[in-house]
Amino acid sequence: SRQLKVCVIFNILLLLVVLLTGCGKEVEITNQQGFSICGKGLNENAVLVSKEVDVFTPEGYHISDIIKKVEYDKYSTIRIFNIHLLDGEKKIQPKEKVKLTIPVNTELFTKCIVIVLKNDNTTEIVTPTVESKSISFETSELNYFIIANK
Repeated sequence: SRQLKVCVIFNILLLLVVLLTGCGKEVEITNQQGFSICGKGLNENAVLVSKEVDVFTPEGYHISDIIKKVEYDKYSTIRIFNIHLLDGEKKIQPKEKVKLTIPVNTELFTKCIVIVLKNDNTTEIVTPTVESKSISFETSELNYFIIANK
């Protein structure tokens, strides 16, 4: 019938509009240090900021104190990174889960885990994908990330 044809054409046009406007497309942001974040709904103009935190500074001691109840190899190397997105001067969070890639010497981490220190000071353990010179994992918020061995 004519109504069915109009409905089908309308749905096809609507689908084309959604596809052509990039609704839901993934955005990847990479910084000069080789860190990258990839996900849907990211602001393309945001800047990815990554700073390694020295374990032997007040900030490093504070983070180590927060994660001391987490099970990881406390006798091996850990790396602490503060990673966030900036929209102008304002820190912003992703709207949904994103894939974060961190360049790191993976030879130091034979049984690698990532301890995600959330903004409310709770922690989450994530098992990353380990590649030759980086690790990748999914996260729903940006803050401190501690790379350690199990």
